[in-house]
Amino acid sequence: MKDALRLIGIIAIVAVIGFSFASCKEDGGGGGDDNTPKTLVITGITSAQYTEGTDYFHAVGIFPSGTSTNNVLNQTGVVAGAYSTYSGVSIAGSGSNYTLTAPLYTYTNIRWTGSGTYDVYLVFLKGSLETYYKASVSFSSATTTVAASSFSTVTL
Repeated sequence: MKDALRLIGIIAIVAVIGFSFASCKEDGGGGGDDNTPKTLVITGITSAQYTEGTDYFHAVGIFPSGTSTNNVLNQTGVVAGAYSTYSGVSIAGSGSNYTLTAPLYTYTNIRWTGSGTYDVYLVFLKGSLETYYKASVSFSSATTTVAASSFSTVTL
């Protein structure tokens, strides 16, 4: 009788582990996909990063953590992102306090639904000069808000 109960217990544990693996989807770099379209909001963008009228937001790219700068420049491995021309992308504010709101899309123009921790690259243009900023960001809900102060300037 003890052996039968032990066998039933082992079968139950194996079933729980199997169902756990089956329910976890991978999306190529983070923690998975929860089918919720993601929007990135970056608050507190300063006038040193963005000067209305002379600079403009160009793009944001979401890459797997640890992506090389060469791959970022070539957009190799990009998971999602947004360009300034995409629907719903906006930068608002004045003085030294701007907020960027960017619904995120895959390269196939589908709203990105991934989750997990990624390298986020933000690109501003001033004339022909591109300035890159990078932060590690964890996506777990529909809207992920990040302070601009968590980004550091990156030379690519």
